[in-house]
Amino acid sequence: MKLQQLDLRVGELWGDRPTVPRAVQRIVRSMVQWGVLSDTNRRGVYRASPRRPVEGNLAALLLEGLLHSQGKDGGLTSEQLLGHPALFPFEMNVRPYELMPRPEFTVFRQGVDTDVVMLKD
Repeated sequence: MKLQQLDLRVGELWGDRPTVPRAVQRIVRSMVQWGVLSDTNRRGVYRASPRRPVEGNLAALLLEGLLHSQGKDGGLTSEQLLGHPALFPFEMNVRPYELMPRPEFTVFRQGVDTDVVMLKD
């Protein structure tokens, strides 16, 4: 990932404002400090760090937050939950059958091999 590309993409969304390049640079530097991105030998070029594995209660909490963001009737398939962009930079190590006994989730099968996870009412 190049900082210059990020500047252009964010500039397209937010307009050509003088504060945008500084804000992008600060955000990228914060992500480097958090270990989400890594510096490379070339200035302004960054590499994604390995995803952080998350499981158990923390994974359930993150998934619950994601489902709340989807709205009241929003359910997600297990593939969507585990690979959702909002969960960057985490690697979710939880399966739908592990969520079944938890009181905050409803898990059901849709079709032959698709599990859907929703929040209980």
